[in-house]
Amino acid sequence: MEATSLAKKTVEPFYEALISGLKKYYKMDKLKPLGREECVSVDNLIDYDFTIRLMKVVGKLEAMGGEVGWGIHDLQYMNVLVKNHPEAGESNIVLVGFELVIGKHRAFDIGGHFMQKMFKWFDDESKVANCRKYTEEEKRHFCEEYVRQWNTLTGDSDTGDQVFVESEYGYCWLLLLIVTTCYTS
Repeated sequence: MEATSLAKKTVEPFYEALISGLKKYYKMDKLKPLGREECVSVDNLIDYDFTIRLMKVVGKLEAMGGEVGWGIHDLQYMNVLVKNHPEAGESNIVLVGFELVIGKHRAFDIGGHFMQKMFKWFDDESKVANCRKYTEEEKRHFCEEYVRQWNTLTGDSDTGDQVFVESEYGYCWLLLLIVTTCYTS
């Protein structure tokens, strides 16, 4: 299997699609009675303009020179395969689940990776996993390994600290997305 290029891609289509999706739920009064039927007050959530917060995070990433590339947007353990016997020159790690791939900041995939550990997507009782969060040391180690591979493939000279800060913004951004998705789906 041949590796995909990490050539820089434009992120505007990703943000445009996301923002237009969020805007259709903003101040949508017909969602409020649905929340009340389930004894959940979603009024403040529906009346909150998440797009402003999301774009502030994007602005911070752009101001710090956050890197852009292909983002899988679903980097969780079920989409990572490990080959027992890779061929010479091949990686033993293979990513699958590319239906959500789009050009975006790498921060979202890395922050998403840290967040995905906390969820059980196929449990009817609870979506929250009974496990501990990654420690800062584990996150930093991941970011160091990630940037080592990134720099090898791109020729960049990014640092683990830079990737760690990007991932923290990505994590915050995804928290906002999960909140909006959970209450507007």
